[in-house]
Amino acid sequence: MKPLNITIYTLLLNNYIPNLSKITIPSIKRYANRINVNFEIISKRKFPDYPINYEKLQVFELGKDNDLNIFIDADILIHPDMRDISKIGIPLNMIASPAKVKNLLTDKGRAIRHFRRYGEDLSISTSFVITSRMTHDVWQPLDMSYDEACSYIVEPHFVDEFCLGMNIAKYGLPYTGFSNSGTYKYIHFGANTENEDVCVKKAKRLKELWKTWTIIIVL
Repeated sequence: MKPLNITIYTLLLNNYIPNLSKITIPSIKRYANRINVNFEIISKRKFPDYPINYEKLQVFELGKDNDLNIFIDADILIHPDMRDISKIGIPLNMIASPAKVKNLLTDKGRAIRHFRRYGEDLSISTSFVITSRMTHDVWQPLDMSYDEACSYIVEPHFVDEFCLGMNIAKYGLPYTGFSNSGTYKYIHFGANTENEDVCVKKAKRLKELWKTWTIIIVL
């Protein structure tokens, strides 16, 4: 069987979380190397009229020829023993993400016909997303201005979640969730809302703790 073409993407622009990313980015890169997949950092802007987090939508073009695309936020620390998520058995016709994002839309947003037909006001967390060729349309950028997109959502910062939610509704894409425990071992620090120094201290403590866990498992 021909090996799957898989790429893990992360987004790092404008010197974002420089001290934390020195810890998290190498953990993501090591993970990609260990499971033998490509690794790419999105480091240039393509959508300058949108917030930086919207640059995740570059996966639509960057990953169009891949069998699987995995996006992992730059403030996520991957456990050294995390299993190969490309071989867990996530159905290729489903999008995988750790959480739903509900109540994202304004009344105007809920009136969009795709959401009315889909029957739910929801999206998914874009912190960790796994898609295949069958679900790649979820990364399609919005065909509207940032100002128009903001009129449909209650919090402008979540425009990337709105975009994925729009595509889920538009194309009727199924979704499955996963947690960051058991098979999926990682920590999402949420550096957008928490002080970076606090996150760095947590990351360093976790790395030391994980070494201890590894030793115990080996023994």
